[in-house]
Amino acid sequence: MSIIPWLCWIAPFIGFIVTPLIGKKIGRVRDYIEPVFTLISAFCATTLISAIIDGKVIHEEIPWIEELGINIGILIDPLSVIMANVVTWIGFLIMVYSIEYMKDDPSVNRFWTMMNLFVGGMLLLILSDNFVQMFIGWELVGVASFSLIGFYYRDEREYWIENYPPSHCSMKAFVITKIGDLLMLIGALIIYTHSGTLNFVKLAEDLSWVGSLARSGLLLPTLLFLLCGPLGKSAQFPFHEWLPEAMAGPTPVSALIHAATMVKAGVYFIARILPILHYAYWELGYADILLFFYIVAFIGAFTTFLAGSQAIVAKELKKILAYSTISQIGYMMLGLGVAGLLEEYIVGLAAAIFHLISHAVFKALLFLSAGAVIHSVETKYVTEMGGLRRYMRITFYCMLIGAMALAGLPPLSGFWSKDAILLSTALSGRALLLLLGLATAGVTMFYSLRMIGLIFFGEESEHIKEIKSEGHHIHEVNPIMWIPYCVMSILTIIIGIIGPFLEGELHNILALNVVSYTHSYTELVVIRGATELEGELWHILVPLLSIIMLIVGGVPSYIIYIDNRLRPEQIVESSALLKAIYKFLVMRWYINPVYYAVFVDGLINVSTNIYNYLERSLNGFNSVFVKFFTSLALLMFSDIEQRILEGFNASLVQFFKGSSSALFSYMELITLEGFNMNLARFFRTSSQLLRRIQTGILSYNIIEIVIGMLILILFTIFGLLMGGA
Repeated sequence: MSIIPWLCWIAPFIGFIVTPLIGKKIGRVRDYIEPVFTLISAFCATTLISAIIDGKVIHEEIPWIEELGINIGILIDPLSVIMANVVTWIGFLIMVYSIEYMKDDPSVNRFWTMMNLFVGGMLLLILSDNFVQMFIGWELVGVASFSLIGFYYRDEREYWIENYPPSHCSMKAFVITKIGDLLMLIGALIIYTHSGTLNFVKLAEDLSWVGSLARSGLLLPTLLFLLCGPLGKSAQFPFHEWLPEAMAGPTPVSALIHAATMVKAGVYFIARILPILHYAYWELGYADILLFFYIVAFIGAFTTFLAGSQAIVAKELKKILAYSTISQIGYMMLGLGVAGLLEEYIVGLAAAIFHLISHAVFKALLFLSAGAVIHSVETKYVTEMGGLRRYMRITFYCMLIGAMALAGLPPLSGFWSKDAILLSTALSGRALLLLLGLATAGVTMFYSLRMIGLIFFGEESEHIKEIKSEGHHIHEVNPIMWIPYCVMSILTIIIGIIGPFLEGELHNILALNVVSYTHSYTELVVIRGATELEGELWHILVPLLSIIMLIVGGVPSYIIYIDNRLRPEQIVESSALLKAIYKFLVMRWYINPVYYAVFVDGLINVSTNIYNYLERSLNGFNSVFVKFFTSLALLMFSDIEQRILEGFNASLVQFFKGSSSALFSYMELITLEGFNMNLARFFRTSSQLLRRIQTGILSYNIIEIVIGMLILILFTIFGLLMGGA
C-alpha cells in the first residue's frame, strides 16, 4: 500500500486535532508550525505527479462498511493529482500569509484549527474513490466554511457585509449549500439503488445502472439532483447568492476557501463524472445526458455574465473579487458543459481544468493583495481609497498582474485558459453560449481596470486624508504577507508564458481517467487537431474576438477610472436608462431581494399567518370546549355534588360529630379528666400533711435533726455488723 497518498489528506487532520490541544500552550510558535501540516500535504501531492507522468492510476481500498460494499479508498489519477497540488501549494502560501495577518487576533487558535480542517476535508474530497467518502470531505469543507465565514461571530459592525452581520452570512452560506448537498445526496442514493455501488471506478466499469435509470425515466432527474451539489458549492445560478456575503470572514479565508479551493469542489465533481457520462452518451447512446451537458453549459455561461455584471457596480473590494469568482467558475462550468457536447470531450475538460489552475493562482493573489490593502488603509470600500500606488508599490504591481490575468490580457495565464474555454464553446456550435462568454470577457476587463483605478490611481479619498491627518502612516505590509502573493504573481506570469504548452500537456494527461482506466476508450479522447476548415477558422477568430472584447471593456474603464477624464456619477445621472441599469445591477438583478422576499420573509409571513389562523381556530375551539365542559361540570355538580357527595359529606360529618361527642364524654371527662382530678387531690393531701411537719419552730427543727442523726448512726452500725458477719 502507498503511504504518501494517504498521508496527503491525513496530515492536515493531524493539525486539526493537535492545534486545539496544544495551540494556546505554545503561543506564537504555533503560528509558524501550522503551515507545516499543509506543506507536508503539498510535498506528498508533488510526489504523486511522477505517477501520472508515467501513465499510472493508483487505486487502493481498505474495508469499511462491508454490508454496503463501501470501502475507504483513494483514487490517484491526473485530475485528483492536479487538484491536490493546487489546494496544497496555494493553501501553504495562504497559511504563510496568515501568520502575520492573524497574529493579533484573540481567536487565532480557532482560525488555525478550522483552516486545517478545511484543507484536510478538501483533500479527502479530492482523493476519494467513492461518493460516500467524498461526501464526508464535502461536508467537512462545508462545516469549516461555515465556521470561518462566521469567524467574527460577535457581529462587530466593521465586519458586516452591507446589511448582513457575519453570523447571518455564515448561516446563509450554510443553508444554501446544504440545499444543494441534500439534492446531490438524493441523486447519489438513486444511483446506488440501481448500481449497488458508489465507487467511481466500479461505476465506470459497469454502466448498466445508466440503462436502468434511463428505462425508469430517472436518468435526467438523477443527474440534475447530482448537479445541485456542485452548483451550490461552486456558487452557480441559482445557488450563487451566498458567496458575496461569504466575504465576512478574514481575508485568508476568502483567498483559500472562496477563491482557490472550495468553490472548485463543484467543478472537480463534474470533471470526475464527465468521462463516465460522455461515454454513456457518445458510445451507449443515452440521449438524456446530452440535455444534462447543455444545462451545465448554459448555467455556466449565464452565471459568468450575471456575476460579472454585478462586479461592475460593487463598492467593497472583496465583493468585487467574490463576483469575479462566481463569474470565473461559470467559465469552468461552461467548459465542462460543452465538453460533453463535443465528441473529443478532452478539449473542453482540459480547458476547464486549465482555467481552474490559472484562476486559483491569480485569484488567491488578488485576495491576498486585497487583504494587504484593507489592512493598510483600514477600509474595505474601493470608493474610500485612491492614489495608493505611491505607498504600496509591491502590492500595486502584484495586484495589477492578477487583475490583468483575471481580465484575460495576453500573454498572462487567464488569456490562454479563458480562450481555451471560448474555443471549446465555439467548436460545440452553441452561438448563444459563445456570445455570453465573449460579453463577459469585456465586462471582466471593465471591472478589473475599475478596481485597479479606484484603489491605486486618482486622488486620495477623504478617508485616506483623514487617517493620514490622524498620524496613520500608509505603507507596504510585512514581507511575510507580500512574499506569498509575489510568488503567486510570478507563477501567474510563468503559467502565461507556458500557457499553450501547458494546455497541450493537459490534453494528454487528462486522457487518463476512470473510463480510459476501465475501458478501451482512447479513440475519442485523442486530439485529432483542428484539421477541418471550421476548426482552423475558430482558432483564429476566438482569440481575435476575445481581444476585441478586452478593448471594448477596457477603453471606457481606462478613461473613467485610470485617466479620470469622466466621472462615473455624471455618466449614470445623464441617462434614465443608465440609472435604471445601475439600480438593476446594484440590486443584484433583484435575485437576492426576491430570495429574501420569498424564502425568508415569505416563509416567515406564511408561518406567522398559519400560526395566527391556527391560534384563532384553536381559541374558538377552546371557547366551545370550555363552554361544553363548564355546562357538563355544572350538571355534574347539581346531580352528583349535591345529591351524592354532599349527602355523603353530611353523613360523614354527623358520624364524626357523634363519635367525637362520645369520646369527649367517656375518654376526656371520665377517664382522663377523672385521673387528673384524683392525681391533684393526692398531691394536695400530701402537701397538707407535709406542711404540718414544717412548723417553723426552732426547737422542733433541732429535735428533728437529732432524730435524723440517730437514725443514720443506727443504719451505719447495722451495716458494719452485717459486714462483719
